[in-house]
Amino acid sequence: TFIIGLGDLVIFYASLIPALWLRRPELFTLSYILSHALAFSYVFPLWYVVNMVVGLYDFHEIREFSTEAGNTVLAFFYNLILSAGIFYLFPEQLMTPKTHLVLTLLFACILGMAWRRAWVRIVSAGFLTQRVAFLGSSALIDAMREDIRTRHVTRFRIVSSYRLLRWWLKGKAAGKRFPHSLTDNRLDLAVVDPMQIEANSQLSDAILSTAMAQDVPLWTDLDFYERLYKKVPPEHAAEPAWLFSHVLHRRAEVYFWFKRCADMLGAAVQLILLAPVFLLLMLLIKLTEREGECFYCQT
Repeated sequence: TFIIGLGDLVIFYASLIPALWLRRPELFTLSYILSHALAFSYVFPLWYVVNMVVGLYDFHEIREFSTEAGNTVLAFFYNLILSAGIFYLFPEQLMTPKTHLVLTLLFACILGMAWRRAWVRIVSAGFLTQRVAFLGSSALIDAMREDIRTRHVTRFRIVSSYRLLRWWLKGKAAGKRFPHSLTDNRLDLAVVDPMQIEANSQLSDAILSTAMAQDVPLWTDLDFYERLYKKVPPEHAAEPAWLFSHVLHRRAEVYFWFKRCADMLGAAVQLILLAPVFLLLMLLIKLTEREGECFYCQT
């Protein structure tokens, strides 16, 4: 994480150079670059914090290109708004480099994505892969296992449940607990189907006690699905038990309040920027579909 962040700081300053050259090539001198670098030094730490908040330093997240691209777009808009606000609040102290802000931020986002792709490909290909074992079987587990097996999801590697079963029988025959050492088999995470585990109390006790003793995280299939895909299966999201444990009791937490404000701010900015596109789409819908509404509403 430190190395990725350090690379970002270098990229921030490096992105300023082509932005200055494209905007004012006739003024492109060393003193001109240094004066603007000093002004931008007030917002570059803010960019670092925003990148951290949206997840650009979570090295398990950046393994997935789609997730990284989405987080980069969010960081671009948040950094643009906050940086523009700082420059307008302190115009005399920070000069007026507002015209270079968009170009610098754009170059920083592009180079930042390239930097993370290089990091994933060269440095972290095997080191950051988490080894996960699925205990039990369900529709969710089967879908996740298939995505990991076909490399649709690349940041996890499956430890065979058959291997764990043989391991358990071997340990049981030797009078040891199941499994006698999770860490010896390099297991980072265990995912269980709680319904099947509850049906076997002996197996449930063995898994829970061993996972606690070996400090191996134990996730339900639903929680792991949410972590893997950043969404909840619709058939589970409507269940009262899920709502009680995941949504309703967390409404008052500061994090969710801040996230809600950030979501509304990001949505408002994108609605304003895309308003002309939306108007054009509405016109095209009316021209091609005489009946029906322009907006789709869902209960």
